[in-house]
Amino acid sequence: MRKKRVLSKADILAYLELLNAKLAEQGLIGEISICGGAAMALVYDARDSTYDIDAIYKPKDVLTDIIAEIAKEHELSGQWLNDDVSMFTKEFETLTSSEYLILSNLTVNAIDPEYLLVMKLLAAREDSQDLHDASTLIKHMGITSEAELFLLIDTHLGRYHPSTLLVSKEFARAAMRHIS
Repeated sequence: MRKKRVLSKADILAYLELLNAKLAEQGLIGEISICGGAAMALVYDARDSTYDIDAIYKPKDVLTDIIAEIAKEHELSGQWLNDDVSMFTKEFETLTSSEYLILSNLTVNAIDPEYLLVMKLLAAREDSQDLHDASTLIKHMGITSEAELFLLIDTHLGRYHPSTLLVSKEFARAAMRHIS
């Protein structure tokens, strides 16, 4: 297994271009909706890099093969672009995204900020950039109160364990303090 390496914004865009080229070679069209650190870096300019690109993509089988091929060719982690986030996005019945980049054979969408913020708040990982990311999204969305954040959490809690609600609300409070 290859070691994860940091992907800069330039790296992310270059690998997406390569993914597009490989789709074009096969005469196929693909679509990716980015979440997490890649979205924070590219769309919100909140950071310079990430370790991977969390995404939902289709056609899944074809893109999974191309992703593995790129990983091998460029000595990237097999998870450099992954759909692990799909287990969490199933919770959001009306997950929406906006076009970020349109290439000849690949459309790259970015998950809308509401859903990205909720994912960050529900994950509430202290050993990550989630707090900084959540604060950035709070500012971007113009949220000014904990009550607004709590409503987002309550609306999207889904099948998460009730204890997640308490942790997420504490994390939301910390994110609000972080922007003050």
